[in-house]
Amino acid sequence: MRSTTERGCSTATGYDDDFQTWSSYGSDVSLSAPGIGIWTTKNDGTYGGFAGTSAASPVAAGCAALLVGYNPQLTNAAVVQLLENNADDLGAGGYDIYFGYGRVNAYRALLAAGAPSLDTTPPVTSIALPAAGSVVSGIVNVQVSASDNVGVTKIELYADNVLADISSQVPLSFAWDTTGLANGLHTLHSLAYDSAGNTGASSDVSVDVENNVAVSTDTIPPTAQIISPANGSMATRKLKVSTSTSDNVGVVRVELYVDSALAASSTNPSAQFTVNTTKWQKGTHALQVLAYDAAGNAGASPLDNVTK
Repeated sequence: MRSTTERGCSTATGYDDDFQTWSSYGSDVSLSAPGIGIWTTKNDGTYGGFAGTSAASPVAAGCAALLVGYNPQLTNAAVVQLLENNADDLGAGGYDIYFGYGRVNAYRALLAAGAPSLDTTPPVTSIALPAAGSVVSGIVNVQVSASDNVGVTKIELYADNVLADISSQVPLSFAWDTTGLANGLHTLHSLAYDSAGNTGASSDVSVDVENNVAVSTDTIPPTAQIISPANGSMATRKLKVSTSTSDNVGVVRVELYVDSALAASSTNPSAQFTVNTTKWQKGTHALQVLAYDAAGNAGASPLDNVTK
């Protein structure tokens, strides 16, 4: 359920769009709506009409709900602006303390709202670990990354075209048991989905399973942290993100995630990233850094929240 946007009260109008003297008025009024002859269930269980500001306000709220139902991509502020800009001006020209911006006109507001844009952009996904051509054995750490212009809703991992794991978390981390597989080449690929039903597929990654050869016994994950910006700070238009990572053997890759979506990656253990925030929505956004070592171990930084 979406949160509400605080706005001024509504005044009640009559059958002829006339102001009702018993209705509230003043500088807090934003809109007016019909407040006479509104039918409802009465206290005695019968159905009948009543009048009051308490009848006008639900009419205005219902018009707002109608806009959101028609176009769920509308922000709260956009809904308010559509209702105010498309109201029927009553009383003195323009805004006044009796009718606000006028009586709500749901039909005109709907026409101005426009239909929601259709998302046809598929997600992008890839097998981050293990690397193509790697020699693996035993339990293998598989990392799958994915991003989308709106948001990834599901990731599927396939091993030799057989579904191995499903997750709604990005990135996906999976412990792939190769002990029951024949030695030789095996293929991994991933599929990512968004809420519009678009599907993105990764390239195939072939690895050489050799369970009779020695493998690295490194099981210690790297550590990662965001040096700047500070948690709770304001995001600039070009947000510079400084990171620090370490590992007992060595960090081979650093990834930056914004709101769980991959934003950038680097092979520098002290990676510095610059993020363009101009298309971010206003509010709080979560930054996180993941660091990987050559053995496939991954370590994540604490979430760093910034506000636009």
